[in-house]
Amino acid sequence: MLKWLLPLAMLLSLSIQMVPLGFKLVVRDQRGVEVFSLPIYLGSRLVLRSEHSLERSQMEDQVVICDGKLWIWSTAVRTYNAGIPTEVPVGGVFLRDGEWDVFLGGRRPLPDDFRYRVGNAMFGKNQMFFCGERWDLFKVFPNRVLNFRLEAR
Repeated sequence: MLKWLLPLAMLLSLSIQMVPLGFKLVVRDQRGVEVFSLPIYLGSRLVLRSEHSLERSQMEDQVVICDGKLWIWSTAVRTYNAGIPTEVPVGGVFLRDGEWDVFLGGRRPLPDDFRYRVGNAMFGKNQMFFCGERWDLFKVFPNRVLNFRLEAR
């Protein structure tokens, strides 16, 4: 019995290292340089908030992990003009939450390399909320394009 214990323990330790335990969100700039990465797990919620350049109203997308990809779980808006969503996605629902109108669900996957244009203090005012922290992207990466990608850890 003991002669099998050591090989079994070695095999188990190797297999644990090869199985990804979650994902990391890797963000690169337009040149491909990694600007930051964060561990992200099933159930984690990433919120991207911006101010619409014409409407000057806030919009908010909640992004989650589904099937090893990033998916838009909900989009919340306060107005309905100039390219802002107005229709519930197929399979989704519409909810009113205070001053927000929320388009929830609908299975909308993002591209593997999700390009996100960041504005500045005048246009966009893009923010990211993750794990209770707020990142003012428009201050750190003004007028830049960021590429979000989900990678196995």
